[in-house]
Amino acid sequence: MPNAYTAGMLTRTPVAFLLPLCALLLGSLGGCSPGSSSGATQDAATEDMTGQDMTGQNMVSSGSYKRMFVTSTLYKGDLGGLAGADLKCQNAAVAIGLSGQFKAWLSMNGAPAVSALSRINDVGPWFSVDGKQKYFNNKAGLATSPLVLVSMDEKGKVVNTLGGEPGDVWTGTAAGGTATPADCGGWIDASSSATGTYGLLASITSWTEAGSPSFCSGTRRLYCIEQ
Repeated sequence: MPNAYTAGMLTRTPVAFLLPLCALLLGSLGGCSPGSSSGATQDAATEDMTGQDMTGQNMVSSGSYKRMFVTSTLYKGDLGGLAGADLKCQNAAVAIGLSGQFKAWLSMNGAPAVSALSRINDVGPWFSVDGKQKYFNNKAGLATSPLVLVSMDEKGKVVNTLGGEPGDVWTGTAAGGTATPADCGGWIDASSSATGTYGLLASITSWTEAGSPSFCSGTRRLYCIEQ
């Protein structure tokens, strides 16, 4: 027959004995705290899909930002018009498994002209595809300069312009997001007699307009912005 001491131990066993044992054997699993969920689950809640701590200044919760990238593929000036350029952006995203709708940052001169800025919905902010770099806060920002260099492609690879990788991007767009006269004949001409405005990946201030237009027979990338 148990005495008072052993009776007390039996009474306290579920709390006073099992919890220390649980902590010793299972503590690494984070599941011994009564009335709480797994510590592993709580830790996971502070990280996004990239594995970066979401408490960092540049991170936001999943689904609350849009993505922007430069195409890994280079194209001549015969993009198939604005619709063809948009399709190239969409196909690049789909090929790598990115969901969402993407449009090219591209303007077209004409009557009337179509500006790149007018084609983009105000659904920012826009981040790199890995969610680590914020490029623009909102649509108004697209009319200025990016917060950092826009240099990551749809695959998550940073284009190494210093290493000789091509860093020119077809835009047809001046600073401010408006159309320029040079648009490769409405983005259907790849000849050396037509010219198109382009931007530079390696420059924040010249990201959308580098200066003098270039021949449409050359190959360049596209900026693609999620809608």
